[in-house]
Amino acid sequence: MKKVKQIDIRLRRKVHSLFSGAYRSSIKGQGMVFSHVREYVPGDDIRSMAWNLTAKMSKPYVKLFEEDKHSQILLVLDISSSMDFGVGQSNKRSVLENLSSLLAFCALKNKDLLGLLLFSSDIDLYLPPKKGKTHIFHVVRQICGFQKNKSHFTDLNKALSFLYKVLNKRTQIFIFSDFLNSSPFERALRNLERKHEIVNFVIYDLFEESIPSLGLVDLEDLETGELKTLDFSFRSKSINSDLKESRELREKQFKKSQSERVLIKCQDDIYRPLISFFKKRSLFNS
Repeated sequence: MKKVKQIDIRLRRKVHSLFSGAYRSSIKGQGMVFSHVREYVPGDDIRSMAWNLTAKMSKPYVKLFEEDKHSQILLVLDISSSMDFGVGQSNKRSVLENLSSLLAFCALKNKDLLGLLLFSSDIDLYLPPKKGKTHIFHVVRQICGFQKNKSHFTDLNKALSFLYKVLNKRTQIFIFSDFLNSSPFERALRNLERKHEIVNFVIYDLFEESIPSLGLVDLEDLETGELKTLDFSFRSKSINSDLKESRELREKQFKKSQSERVLIKCQDDIYRPLISFFKKRSLFNS
């Protein structure tokens, strides 16, 4: 709980900045929802007649509707061991925690329904979308308190297939992952996007772009826990080649699925790409 309060205080100004226009105008509501009924007055649309009530009361009534300005949001977070990788003060897990918590607090301010899915090689936790301060603080506690998962594999395909089955109402889905070491996901992503709106936040580290020649280095494989000593004087070229191949495969899957993605680098200002994305979307929706 202490960590949640610290994040709440730290992100409060950023929530106000993001919510002041970009988030609120870029997150769409669900259309028109029933409000109440009243007696018919001349000029009312006959298509809005409440026929059952009219028959019961022997006088005409109409149904009134109002715009639903509140959306259903789902945060989908990769908690596999590769998300603990990082060089310097920030790793991918801390970036994931801060950005997803920021969106959770924005959802609270906008009175949106918020849900959470934590996944690795399996579905680790699912909280269906609800609204209210108590629920959203519970979501943030889960985001900040999940245990390190030693999964050897990231099965995004399983997570997307699960959401396809359980989500009935149109939902804005935000996925936070490095999208590495995953099963092929483009088909599941494309299928889910037919029913929902998806944005993929790709979190990556400086060393995942290019590894320099460092000589002998002791490393722990975050997916398997295996300790290895690698000579980067000779292997950095082949490792960089493998990393490039993984990035190209990831981008190929995004292109096939035609799904939107936002790149977030751990060593940069992690909030700037998020805020820029919402500002761009708000201009598009205006």
